[in-house]
Amino acid sequence: MKFSSYLKVELRRLVLDPSTWLVCFISFCIPLAGYSFYQPAFGGTRSSIWIANPALAGALGGAILFGFFTIQQLHRINKYNTSSLTDVIVSPLKMNAIRLIALVIVALLTGILVGLIYLPFTIHKMSYLFSLSTYIATYGIILIPSLIMGVLFGAIFYNMVQRFDLSAIIFLVCSFLPFGGFVRDDFILRWINPNVPVFSDGFSNALILRTTSYNRIFWFLLLTGLYMLSLLCIRRYGKGIFKSLVINSKQLIIPITIMILIVTPICLYINQPFINHAPTEYGAHDDFFQGNITVKSIHTKAKPNPILGTQQGTTVYQLTNDSAQQQECSLEIDCGYTVNSIAVNGSPIDFTDLNNDLYTSKVVKFRLPLQQDIELVVEYGGYPQIWSESALILSGDEISSRFIMLTGASFTPLFLGKWDYGMKNTAEIVLPSYMTPLVMEGSTKLLTDNHDGTKTWYLERNDHSMIYMYAADYLKQRVVARDMTADFYYSRKSEPVMTKYAIADTLKEVMDFCTEKYGSVTYSKDDHITLLQISASMFGGYAGGGMSVFGETTFAEDTLKDPLRGASGQEVMAHEIVHQWWGGLGVAFEGEYDLDGDMEWTGEGFTVYTTYRMMKEKYGEEYAKTYYVDVWKAAVEDMKNNFYHRNPQYTNLLPERYASLIRENERQVKKYCVMPLKILKAAELVGGEEKMDEIMGKIYKDKSTSDNRELTYQEFLSACGLTKEALELE
Repeated sequence: MKFSSYLKVELRRLVLDPSTWLVCFISFCIPLAGYSFYQPAFGGTRSSIWIANPALAGALGGAILFGFFTIQQLHRINKYNTSSLTDVIVSPLKMNAIRLIALVIVALLTGILVGLIYLPFTIHKMSYLFSLSTYIATYGIILIPSLIMGVLFGAIFYNMVQRFDLSAIIFLVCSFLPFGGFVRDDFILRWINPNVPVFSDGFSNALILRTTSYNRIFWFLLLTGLYMLSLLCIRRYGKGIFKSLVINSKQLIIPITIMILIVTPICLYINQPFINHAPTEYGAHDDFFQGNITVKSIHTKAKPNPILGTQQGTTVYQLTNDSAQQQECSLEIDCGYTVNSIAVNGSPIDFTDLNNDLYTSKVVKFRLPLQQDIELVVEYGGYPQIWSESALILSGDEISSRFIMLTGASFTPLFLGKWDYGMKNTAEIVLPSYMTPLVMEGSTKLLTDNHDGTKTWYLERNDHSMIYMYAADYLKQRVVARDMTADFYYSRKSEPVMTKYAIADTLKEVMDFCTEKYGSVTYSKDDHITLLQISASMFGGYAGGGMSVFGETTFAEDTLKDPLRGASGQEVMAHEIVHQWWGGLGVAFEGEYDLDGDMEWTGEGFTVYTTYRMMKEKYGEEYAKTYYVDVWKAAVEDMKNNFYHRNPQYTNLLPERYASLIRENERQVKKYCVMPLKILKAAELVGGEEKMDEIMGKIYKDKSTSDNRELTYQEFLSACGLTKEALELE
């Protein structure tokens, strides 16, 4: 019989086996866990809730299920001693491979059916935010490969040990290893629970899908090699594992193939392009600074590749050598980039890449000649890498077809020299025609339409600093308030949310209220600010030079239903805009820790309290009490009544997942409820809310214009003339 004929017989046997249908049915049900108790992806977006988490749950449960199913199916051969008959007809190695392929086909078809079953429900729940390409990629890269890898793992272990119990134990251990230790922190080694921190609705998931695809390639190559090795361990002629290994290895092509298949993924692991090798401490390459060289201007021509996620660029530096001698100089460049060439006044020079990763950059050294006026031309390119400390959240610069973020040395290599005060940092960048670029503390201008689906833009940084560039398919909304204006750029997919929650009206109300109480945002220029929405992978936000950047989840519709931040979507949006005055954006806060070690003193307290004051003036005292003060008090009361809050020593006895949920809930309550209640109490003690508005206004104006912009809890108490004990909640 031909190979295909044997395969048909094996598939028919599996189809007629009731256990096959049971495994398939359970696999269909497992993704339901992703809607409830197994939610590894951050739930700030609908794509995380309705696509990522069900697929991750299905991948985890399905891999375990198919692993045990494979072990059970292979064990039946030995249990009923059918191999004594089949070995006479066909080689045991060939028959084992046929059984494996049949199981892989069942796993593949099961994964496809799971995707089809949940597709209509996902479309319904996600509505206008649904992306078919994201859905297909998720199930095709995350769920289906996990089922197949479960089959491979089960076959490998059973072929080697030939015992059901021992194979099952080893497989179970390998299934749970990725949840702890160094394996959990390594996106390549997590075979059963791929690292998917969050999915974006309106921007790109390319970075997560690329790392997961790399993970799958690594494991498929390694497992294929190990499976072929396990084939050589199949017992022959009643011999043991080692003698059978020698007998089965007589065809040299098999050991050679095994060696290639095992060595290749090891090379992939060592040379992965996504995460750098920098230490966890933040730092800069200050030791390589050259004070005798002055940078007069920088101009970059950059061309990102949205498909590959790489960038190629050429940067021209106009330099002045202030000394009368040759100088050892350095460039700071993204850890994932390679300098292709360096030329000085048209002549190529030698250079050395130190590969000394620190934070997100490394240093390239070279020697400049004696000339006073120097034109330095650097050609570079590569894949922007993520800081190793951010590996778990996969947050950093990225290039994709729907979102590009290139900051600092990821956009232009940083010359480590003295920058002239009047220095210009400009660039030309080629982007897909549907993308609009924005530069923090800078300006953009369209140069040309290239008539090939791309446009060339001119970028300029307004001060002598590095370019921070963001690009996506943005919509722009101009808001004119009484004393200031704002331009809000957001993803085209977010338009229904912005319309539903009347972003323009909310922006205007917030700007008028906060400007009246506290004054203009201190970093705005000409009383104008720019608000920019970026990908969900950039958790949180930051600001500078009149631009505030928000992670996508800030204005996601599900986030706009958080009762701790506001009673309605408009109010939650107001909360986020108030952050322009309070929090790490307008004023940085020094952490004041309570007895449990959780940060309570943050900008969230002032932001929540300010939102409450706005809504009280707009809707009245009863509304503000019902939807703010009462919500705060109820959350604090629930926290105090929680067993683990009253007995924190027991928290460490819980599984880490549940312990972290308890700790995170307490942090949320302390930031969003405890602190605003304390500010509310302070307002009563200082003579009323109007008086507290005056105190907060003075604090903001004094701190936002001083050299020390950190506001401590004690400074707040001193401004109110109160003690810490006076604000303790009952």
